[in-house]
Amino acid sequence: MKNFIVILFVLLFTNSYGQYSNAKDYNSGLGYNLGFSTGIGLTYRYTPSKFGVQLTFGAYDNDFSAAVTTMYIVKRNRLSKLYLYNGNNYFSKDNILLDNITWVNSLGVGIEINSEMPFSLSIMLGSAIISELQQDIRTGITGEITILYKFGKIYDEKK
Repeated sequence: MKNFIVILFVLLFTNSYGQYSNAKDYNSGLGYNLGFSTGIGLTYRYTPSKFGVQLTFGAYDNDFSAAVTTMYIVKRNRLSKLYLYNGNNYFSKDNILLDNITWVNSLGVGIEINSEMPFSLSIMLGSAIISELQQDIRTGITGEITILYKFGKIYDEKK
């Protein structure tokens, strides 16, 4: 029993570096976004402090998507970010200017997971308001995913 207590004491009160990661959190990222309220296409994200912004643009066939997403970072460290977001997407099908225009606005929560390589994965879930031209306003649940190549200044969690 005495040996068990000594082993338990050593395991509980010594530092273990087995789970240590060299992941870094950069303030800029360029990648691809897939989301109903945060846009579909190439994206740029900038998060220098507690507030951040993401710009997304995509055009394919006759469809067009342009989105601006704002973020408030609740918790941040070198491994991950937990944030609240507001997504605003302008989407048009078949004609860029007038036909089938859809505005999507959402509020939700997201998490960004950093890796040891300069890549990150963001997953967002929120509640959306969908407004189509000459139709009723609808609500729904929306999911978003972003893959980013990170660069720029490295966030220092000691500050």
